[in-house]
Amino acid sequence: MEDFTGGVTEFFELSHAPEQLFCIMKKALERGSLMGCSIDVASLIEMESHMEQGLVRGHAYSIIALEECDQVDQDSRVQLIRLRNPWGWVLWKGPWCTK
Repeated sequence: MEDFTGGVTEFFELSHAPEQLFCIMKKALERGSLMGCSIDVASLIEMESHMEQGLVRGHAYSIIALEECDQVDQDSRVQLIRLRNPWGWVLWKGPWCTK
């Protein structure tokens, strides 16, 4: 990303992410920052393998939107991240999918 844009990069490992990561990401998107993510693989055998929900391990995704919504019948909010798959033909099949 740094080579493409000349900007400063930051990397967050979710297992050690700051408590306010969603807020940090929201502000970054509002400033026009480019963000991406991927799912780690434990071995080369897992690379590019499809998960049950439709995501692909080891594949790069763009983060294009973030929203916080009320959960139905609960007094809590859920934080949602909209990803874009550059391939365009492997889609999310979990909750809130575009069936």
